[in-house]
Amino acid sequence: MILAFATAHVPGLSIAYSLTALLSFLVGAIFGGRIMARVGADSQIRRAAQAFLLEDVFLFGASLCAIGYKSDLLEHSFQPFALIALTALAMGARNSTVRKLAIPDLTTTVLTLTITGIGADSSFANGNNPRLGRRVEAVVAMFLGAAFGAVIIRYSISAALWIGTAISALCCAALFRSTRL
Repeated sequence: MILAFATAHVPGLSIAYSLTALLSFLVGAIFGGRIMARVGADSQIRRAAQAFLLEDVFLFGASLCAIGYKSDLLEHSFQPFALIALTALAMGARNSTVRKLAIPDLTTTVLTLTITGIGADSSFANGNNPRLGRRVEAVVAMFLGAAFGAVIIRYSISAALWIGTAISALCCAALFRSTRL
C-alpha cells in the first residue's frame, strides 16, 4: 500500500494524501454499494448506470478542480486534496458497482488477479483457461488506458480528467440507452 510507503517516509509520498485517497475510496465504495444494494436481475443494469452517473459527477468535480493545477505551486493548497478525494470517490463507486455486477474476470483495479487467472488456468497449469478472450481484453484495455492517461497527464492533469470524464459519461449514456431499449 502506498500509505505504508508514505509512513516509511519514501520521498514523494504523503501520509495525508494517501489517507485522503483511502478514506475517499471507501466512501465512494459505500455510495456504489448502497446504489447496488438488493437489486434484482431486472434492475441491475439500470442501477449500475445510476452508480456510474455518480462516478461521472465526481469526475466532473475533479475536472473542474484541476483547472489551472500546478503541483509545484500548490504544495500547501486544498486543491490536491480535493482532486484526490473526488477521483477516489469516483473509483470507489465504480469498483463497488462492478463488484456487485459480478462479471467474471472483469476487474477495475486488480489487474494482477486477471493475469493470475490467465496463468493459473492455462494449459501449462493443466487448465482449460475459461474466458481467456475476456481476460486478455481486460489486460489490453487497462494497459492502453493507462498508457493513454500517462501521455495526457504529462501535459495536463485537467485534460486527463476531462477526457476520463467524457469517456465515462459516454459509457454511462450508452448503458442508460441500453436500459431503454
